Amino acid sequence: MKDIDWDDLRHFLFTARLGTASGAAQELGTSVSTVTRRITTLEKALGSQLFERSRRGYEPTEAGLRLLAYADRMEQDLRAAEDEIRTGDAEPKGVLRVACTESVAYDVLIPRLTAFHERYPRLRLELRASPATLSLGRGEADCAIRLSRPKEGDFVASRIGRMAFAYYTRAVAANQRGSVTPIVGWDRRLRTVASAQLLHPAVDSEEAPFTIDTGMGHLAAARHGAGPCLIACITGDRTDGLVRWPDTQVVGRYPVWFVVRTGLARLRRVRAFRAFVVDAFREEQAALEGADPSVSESR
Repeated sequence: MKDIDWDDLRHFLFTARLGTASGAAQELGTSVSTVTRRITTLEKALGSQLFERSRRGYEPTEAGLRLLAYADRMEQDLRAAEDEIRTGDAEPKGVLRVACTESVAYDVLIPRLTAFHERYPRLRLELRASPATLSLGRGEADCAIRLSRPKEGDFVASRIGRMAFAYYTRAVAANQRGSVTPIVGWDRRLRTVASAQLLHPAVDSEEAPFTIDTGMGHLAAARHGAGPCLIACITGDRTDGLVRWPDTQVVGRYPVWFVVRTGLARLRRVRAFRAFVVDAFREEQAALEGADPSVSESR
């Protein structure tokens, strides 16, 4: 058997994660022909077919899945070694891809980006705010701040706080008598998202007249009178013109987890970012947990 070329393995790794040779080529800054050639070379070296090729893309075979697990760990170890050797005792630097919910991005992290840059000027954050759960295992992000703890996989997860949700509507609508049934639901693909599972049964069924696939979309719907909509309290309480429905009731509070692949947890940039996030969550604890805004304002 021929020795495996790490560059061939990298091309395999990105193709397996992204599902297409074109996606891998774009991520690696090369051509599709180079990607396919390197995968073919790797398959010949190993004597095994690594992908089932179709019009839909590249699907790893059983051999491909086994190799993917080893290749992923190799990449993590190499990144950790590079971080230790190149930086020594220097400040954290490099790129860190962070997946998080929209409310965490807009109301916790983005207001502190300037402070983060001043503290770590050589560390670049790539925030990927989405209600969908990006896959750390497929390399879509390096770490994540999410409302659910991974049930499987090689991850380190630590609880950093809680996030509360409540129904919000326009102040004018809240003063109207009678009950109001939410008319805005989540896109079917996102109904596994923790916050989406809290929705009123009428919204979570096929009867909802409207579906929106982002938290900011639900916020806009509430502001324009299509509420009540389920929104993170830290976002809803800070949005002019919105009030909780009914009264100040919190529908639910969820643990928030900082999740990172085990092999990346040792990286200086990961440790620095986690410490920064923990401090931010501590500062925003009351707002994140849905403290009554009227009580906060009266103090």
